[in-house]
Amino acid sequence: MDDIELLRELIGSAKRIVAFTGAGISTESGIPDFRSPGGIWTRYKPIYFDDFMASDEMRRESWRRKFATDETMLTAEPNAGHRALAKLVSLNRDPTDQDDDADVVVHAEIGPTMSRAIGVN
Repeated sequence: MDDIELLRELIGSAKRIVAFTGAGISTESGIPDFRSPGGIWTRYKPIYFDDFMASDEMRRESWRRKFATDETMLTAEPNAGHRALAKLVSLNRDPTDQDDDADVVVHAEIGPTMSRAIGVN
């Protein structure tokens, strides 16, 4: 059994699936990650929470950065990784259902909005 088949089997038999991703999942969509060459932290020094709370200037700088990246974020399109995660969310099946919906790894299609996704920073 190859890795893809093993993953299909694991997903198909799982009661719950949790996917952990990082900022890198969106680089294919043109959204830079944080640590790679050309990433956010190569262009901007991080603003730490304590500094953000203590300084009007740091809060203004945070907003300036947000507006500077808005165009990139607003025009980005979902990529294969996003579509695969959306497909996993759409499966939402009874754990006893043994259908072939676990082919998400090969045939990812855009699914519902990621309303059940949890972002953790």
